[in-house]
Amino acid sequence: VLSQRTVLIVTGARKPGGFVPTREAGNEDFFGRVGYAHANLLENFPLFMAVVLVNHVVDASPDINDKAWWYVHLRICQAVIHWMSVSENAVTIRFLFFISGLFLLLHMGYITMIAM
Repeated sequence: VLSQRTVLIVTGARKPGGFVPTREAGNEDFFGRVGYAHANLLENFPLFMAVVLVNHVVDASPDINDKAWWYVHLRICQAVIHWMSVSENAVTIRFLFFISGLFLLLHMGYITMIAM
């Protein structure tokens, strides 16, 4: 979840678009970006589902439904921006949606943990 790239960006050591792409060369068209956005969405999905499921099973109070929907919306916005462009500005905005979702996911996990 919290990768080396995230730490480098947050600390200011690198710009969000300052990384060499790890994907195959020549696959920067729209359909390639859709595939990468899909893979990106699946990265944190198991953690999201675990937090939501545990919160539901233990009947934790307060309920995290609203926060869970905000997380889903943040991830959708991140994916749509990924589809649209890979420019430096788009990557920066996409990272802001990612980091906001990450902090929200951690907050939901913390709420669930202390409610147990």
